[in-house]
Amino acid sequence: MKITLVLLKGDMNHIEQQIWQRDMIQWAYVEKYLLEKSRLVYQEHNERNYHVFYYLLAGASEEERKSFHLLKPEEYHYLNQMTKKSHKLHWDNYYESELQDCFTVEGEDLKHDFERLQLAMEMVGFLPSTRKQIFSLLSAILHLGNIRYKKKTYRDDSIDICNPEVLPTVSELLEVKEEMLLEALTTRKTVTVGERLIVPYKLAEAGTVRDSMAKSLYSALFDWIVFRTNHALLNNKDLEDSSKVGMKTHAHN
Repeated sequence: MKITLVLLKGDMNHIEQQIWQRDMIQWAYVEKYLLEKSRLVYQEHNERNYHVFYYLLAGASEEERKSFHLLKPEEYHYLNQMTKKSHKLHWDNYYESELQDCFTVEGEDLKHDFERLQLAMEMVGFLPSTRKQIFSLLSAILHLGNIRYKKKTYRDDSIDICNPEVLPTVSELLEVKEEMLLEALTTRKTVTVGERLIVPYKLAEAGTVRDSMAKSLYSALFDWIVFRTNHALLNNKDLEDSSKVGMKTHAHN
């Protein structure tokens, strides 16, 4: 069950397995009952983000790095918090003091783990094109976290993005129009009696909106992977009615 557990690392996942004769696992079912989405956008001291991001950044080929617009781990806001001690004055205005690098763990082979992840995906029927879409979405989430905001000088309630160069990358990876992405990140739609309004987010709200979008994307991706994995595992035409031993396990951090 490597494919789902690697995305869930740090949470609890319920796996029910049926072990049949000759110690061959013939049937399994993955049930998600807790996904710690907050870890995606914020980590406590010495806490890592989900392992799949480190696998991807360490194991991707040069061609994949270009295709997914991958950067170094320390260049992503969602990954570099664990190496910094932030003295926050405002969510978008802080200074940092560097601590030790925690992107790698002694004895860990991230490239090998990425190869195992790819193999697990292939075993449950994920085509190369599907795997590419998954990794594109994961990269988009990381780039999304790098978006920063500022107030527009000529309007008190209006905001703008400090680093608009990130938008085309996220837009390409998500396969959405850049204009739609910008609108979703900076404004909200409200409906009053007979009128539809577009209201800009306040500066204090914008970071939460960005993080909520990232968490929603990650959660939807995880749900879809669990569904596809279960479909592949349960779609076994060789199932027969024979004596079996039921086993329930819980995967923890």
